[in-house]
Amino acid sequence: MVVYIVDFQLIVGQLYKLGPYEILRRYVLEHERSMILAEAHEGLVLGHYGGKETIRKILRAGMWWPTFHIDAKEYCKTCDISQRMGKPNRRDQMTLMPQVASRDFAKMGYRFCGTNKPTW
Repeated sequence: MVVYIVDFQLIVGQLYKLGPYEILRRYVLEHERSMILAEAHEGLVLGHYGGKETIRKILRAGMWWPTFHIDAKEYCKTCDISQRMGKPNRRDQMTLMPQVASRDFAKMGYRFCGTNKPTW
């Protein structure tokens, strides 16, 4: 006899999937998926995150559907702004400027109210 463990629960008319660590994630219906992908990818933060970060944001929000990994990666590939930006590379980084101290604790300075001069 084969016993299947049911990972889905119906709570107040919403279908939930029991994920790892017994976290309930809401099953997202077909017509809601595009809105959720758009919000996770380019929502209020305007981040245009890649596929993995978009997937993480959807999971953190407590949502799930069977093909959301594939859908999120495809959505990110079709985003025009994300494709134009591309990945950050080493040329975009600022060079580090080493600071040489002439004496001990010379880099530390404290400014108190009323004066703009260092106290050393």
